[in-house]
Amino acid sequence: MKILLRLNLAALLLLPAVVSAENWSSLEEGTAIYGRIVKVKNTTSTDTCKKVADKYGAVAFSIDEKKGKCNVMKSVRSSVTKEGFTSRRKAVN
Repeated sequence: MKILLRLNLAALLLLPAVVSAENWSSLEEGTAIYGRIVKVKNTTSTDTCKKVADKYGAVAFSIDEKKGKCNVMKSVRSSVTKEGFTSRRKAVN
C-alpha cells in the first residue's frame, strides 16, 4: 500500500512538468530574444534547443544560426527583428 501511495504521489508531482512541456508558441523566424541566459548549447536544431529549455525550465530560447549557438533564457528582456536568428517563447495561458 505504501508503494502505491508513493507512486501516485510521484505521478502527481511530475504531471505538471509533462503537461507544460508542450506549451510553446510557434517559431519566430528572423527574431532574436534577449534576456537572462541559463544555458548556452552549441546547436542550430530547434528540437534540441527546446529540449534543453524544457530541462532548465526556461521561458524562451533563441538560436543564432551564424554562430551555431542556442541561448536558453530564464527571463526575457527584449526581442528584436534580426536576420539569422530563430526564437521561441513559452505560450501564455
